[in-house]
Formats: sequence, C-alpha cells, structure tokens
Amino acid sequence: MNEETPVRCQHSPDVPLREYIERIFEEKQKALEIAFISQQKALDLATRNLELRLEKLNELRAEVSADRSEFVKFATYDAQHRSLEDKIDSLIETQIRNENKYVTVEKYKTEVTPLQDLRGKIVAVIAGSVALAAVIGYAFSMIFGRGGP
Repeated sequence: MNEETPVRCQHSPDVPLREYIERIFEEKQKALEIAFISQQKALDLATRNLELRLEKLNELRAEVSADRSEFVKFATYDAQHRSLEDKIDSLIETQIRNENKYVTVEKYKTEVTPLQDLRGKIVAVIAGSVALAAVIGYAFSMIFGRGGP
C-alpha cells in the first residue's frame, strides 16, 4: 500500500487514509482547543468569583474589626459595673444618713422651738419682774424718803 493509495473506510470510500487521519487529528485538535478555551473561561470566571468572595470577606472582616472596637470585654464591664454599684450603694447610704440627720434636726427643731419660746417668755417675765422691782424700789425710796426731796 502506498500513501497515496485510497483506503476505503466506513465514512467515505474515496478519502485517502492519511487525509482521513489528519482530519481526525485536526478535529480533535480543534475540539481540544475549544475545550481548553472553555476551561480557561471557566477558570477565569471561577477566579473572578473567588476574588469577589474574598473581597466581600475582607469587607466583612473590616466591619467586624470596627464593631469590635465598640464593644467592651466582659471582665472590664464587670469590674466597672461593680465599681458603679459600690458608688451607688455609698450614695444611698449617705442619703439615708443625711435623711436621718434631717429627721433629727427637724425633731430637734420641733422639740427645741417650744423650749426656746418658753425660755424667751421666762426671760421676758424675769426682765419684767426686774423692771417692776426697780420701779417699786424707786417708789419706796421716794415714799420713805431715802432719796426724796
């Protein structure tokens, strides 16, 4: 058999074997190129999709980091909250002591005021008595002549 001798095949009885094989190789090559291009496009698409997802994850990470700075750790919160509770308890105790003092002062005022009024009245009576005694003494001295004209 010669290369130029036509070989009969099932598809085409008059095509030489070499030409038939070259066509098969060309078609296979084209199919491989199309498959490669298709796979390359799919890979590019998958790469772009992955890049977008990573970009979104980076944005999310940045948001979480920003949010994290606005939160306080439990240990810090607990210590500061306990400190505030202690201050509130101290203020309440001070308020109660001040109210007790106020009640005591008011009680003192209500008890002392009548005594002060009584004391004022007693002083006024004594002053009046002294003045009356002085007038009576002067009158006796005038009548009985000790200091009379």
